[in-house]
Amino acid sequence: MNTTIYEQLKEILGNTPENVSILEEQVDLKSQMEFYKKTKELKQAGQLDSLPEDSTAALNEEYPEDSQKELLVKLSQSQTVNSYRIIEDFLSKTQNETLRSWATLALQQSRMNLESHFLDENLVFVSTGLGGKASMLRFFVVVSSENGDDLGNTQQDVIKKEFAFAVEQENGEIEEIGCMEDYVRVLLVLPIETDINELVNRIISKCNELGKFIDENAIITNIKKLDDKEIREVLDGAVLDEFFEDSATGDASAIE
Repeated sequence: MNTTIYEQLKEILGNTPENVSILEEQVDLKSQMEFYKKTKELKQAGQLDSLPEDSTAALNEEYPEDSQKELLVKLSQSQTVNSYRIIEDFLSKTQNETLRSWATLALQQSRMNLESHFLDENLVFVSTGLGGKASMLRFFVVVSSENGDDLGNTQQDVIKKEFAFAVEQENGEIEEIGCMEDYVRVLLVLPIETDINELVNRIISKCNELGKFIDENAIITNIKKLDDKEIREVLDGAVLDEFFEDSATGDASAIE
């Protein structure tokens, strides 16, 4: 990422962004793009307000999945507490993973629209594939050994300690950390204003003060957790562009 999401928000708002709403749940990029595409289509067609008389009955898995997706989008835009409760109830019951993703997005959008309506303020909605926690964003990071050599136990311990120290200094949290023969993978959350690239570069530099044993290039993404096969493909030179987009919904934007 060339700029942090925080810097993008400052460009949009003209000052330090406040009232930022972050999608905490992990929802895959494809579902997010489909949800916002459907929202745009319904808005352009003037159909966002066309809710059925009984939305609870219409939001039933006996109906076609596409119909339920469309209704979830409409409910998310209605700015009523009743619509929010309908989405919330549906999310707690549905076992359909695709509809759970759409309901999760709809609930977040509904909550944000309600807050924006009652506070009479524009809010900023930030969503990534890995989601976040409170006002923090989640990232997946992989640092690998120099020249593909195996990392010794001492070297692995150094990497883990440097990550722990640096992330704590940024008031973030490490949620998962795992060591393989030649790389260490980390799932962490950081305050939105943190420059993740600068942080990881700093960690690598500190580790390499003890002998250059870590490659200066790292894998950093907020789209998804890569499995070991995918990590290996990237380290072996197979560039997987879809894993390294800046955010799930493009540039962050203020809600009108």
